[in-house]
Amino acid sequence: MIECNICFHDCAEQLADGNKEHSATLHICVDCADACKHAATLVARHSPFAAHACESCIKCTEACATACEKFPDDKHVDACAKACREFAKSCKEMLAHLKD
Repeated sequence: MIECNICFHDCAEQLADGNKEHSATLHICVDCADACKHAATLVARHSPFAAHACESCIKCTEACATACEKFPDDKHVDACAKACREFAKSCKEMLAHLKD
């Protein structure tokens, strides 16, 4: 979530500098950050909807990582891609526990 928010800010600066190719990534990152927060909140409160939130979060983090991997030379965007790949793995592990 934190890396996605940092990436969102970086993409906003890139857009301000005229790099329009960062527009889609900006939106994906901020949505992904919200999805991660939502999943974490529902898991923490043992919500009956936690598994659904984790499934959604996996899709969001994988899409965000794919979008960010298009810009490997940008350290903030690259860090976001790596964090999203790791968080997707964590969500998959959590999902397995929730479905037990």
